[in-house]
Amino acid sequence: MPGPPGPAGPADHMIEAGETSTIDEVFQRAVHAYGDRPFLAVPAGGHRAYHPQGYEIDYASAERAVSALCDAYRALGYGHGHRVAMLLDNRPEHFLHKLALNALGVSCVPVNPDYRAGEIAYLLDSSKADIAIVSPDRHDQLMAGRSAAVHKPPVALFVLLMLA
Repeated sequence: MPGPPGPAGPADHMIEAGETSTIDEVFQRAVHAYGDRPFLAVPAGGHRAYHPQGYEIDYASAERAVSALCDAYRALGYGHGHRVAMLLDNRPEHFLHKLALNALGVSCVPVNPDYRAGEIAYLLDSSKADIAIVSPDRHDQLMAGRSAAVHKPPVALFVLLMLA
């Protein structure tokens, strides 16, 4: 018996995820089912360093952003077996990058924004990340950790895709 309707519809419209389903497969099913519905939403808030006016992206637009990021990472040679450190706070872009990297078989190494330089150095050294993606406002923090690390992956500022 289906559950009560919710914001995305009745509970019987949940996306199926089997034991062998990948995150990308489930995401693609959700895009097909919920294309024009909101996928990520950030309320307005001047207290954040990102999206002070708020931000919302629907499933279809998110899929286009993820696809563009996949293409960019693939063109740079990233794929199965690589590791990417990400210092992107809790931005919606973090999730878009994570979906793109996961679709390519890349392991994401989240960097806690509260980490100090020594903790970032430990994370970079132990993960052996192939590259670190960072938001502009966290660049100095990541570079301080990278300076203290033995393993020094290349660093790239994240790409903001405004496709919503």
